Amino acid sequence: MKSIARQKTDSLKEKLIQTYPVLKKKPDMEFWVFDGTASSTQIEKQENMIRTAAPDYSYEEMDYDHQLTEYESTETNPPVFKMALEYTGRGRLYRPPARQRSVLQRDAVPVDQHQRSALHGLRQQYL
Repeated sequence: MKSIARQKTDSLKEKLIQTYPVLKKKPDMEFWVFDGTASSTQIEKQENMIRTAAPDYSYEEMDYDHQLTEYESTETNPPVFKMALEYTGRGRLYRPPARQRSVLQRDAVPVDQHQRSALHGLRQQYL
């Protein structure tokens, strides 16, 4: 747990404020800092502990917490996510099988060239 009050010297307090500028506005804030050099196993263990302790914690709450602490991610890799893709055209619903490697494989769904272009645009934007 980190806080200004837990620092033993004025120089340590100043260093903490320099590292976490939000403490200038909120000097009573206490917080945990996760080691940025943690292994994937350590990260997964910590994530599981958080999920167990706060199973209803949402991304909206995380965004709010980031606003409170003025946290800004320096991560350059965007998050990876999966999404279901459905496309309705000409009165038909096109739904590629969920387990396919690529939702844009030519034999995944019957699509014409216009639909293929639209799906390609989605792929470029989201995948």
